[in-house]
Amino acid sequence: MSEENHKKAVAVVTIPAKGEDVRIESVPLYGIQDVRKERGTLEEILGRAEGERCHDFVSAVLTDEKEIYNFREKLIEKYDHLLEIKLDNERTRRGMVESSEEIRILSPIEAFQEFYEAVRHCPMTEAERRMMEQIAAHTGEVDKEEL
Repeated sequence: MSEENHKKAVAVVTIPAKGEDVRIESVPLYGIQDVRKERGTLEEILGRAEGERCHDFVSAVLTDEKEIYNFREKLIEKYDHLLEIKLDNERTRRGMVESSEEIRILSPIEAFQEFYEAVRHCPMTEAERRMMEQIAAHTGEVDKEEL
C-alpha cells in the first residue's frame, strides 16, 4: 500500500523555448478520504470500523488462523471503499515459501521505462530518460545521488 501516508502531488513541467531551462513545479493534491491499511483478526478490524474511518480507502490484512466465513461481505458491510483483502497467517506463509519465485524490484526510473516501452512500443531516448530522472529527483521519488 504505497499510497498510505503518501503526500500526493502533480509535477507540472514547463518546457520553454529551446535553450531555456525546463521548470518543474510540484502542486500538492489533497483527498477527502485517507488511504490506510488495517491489520488484525476480522473481529479486530471490524471493531475499528467506526465514524469517518469507515469511509477511508482501506486495505485489510486478516491474520486469523482459522477459516473465516463470509469475511469479504462482513468487511464490505463496514468499509465503503475496501481496496483489497490479504490473508497473512501460518497457512499462507507456508504456501509462499513453497512457491517462492524471484521478484525483480525496479527503481522508479526503470519501472517508468518499462511502462513507456510497453505503451509506446519503442525505447525511451536518452533525452527522455534524463527528463524523467529530473522529474523523479524533483518529486523526491529518487535521490539525485541515485541517478
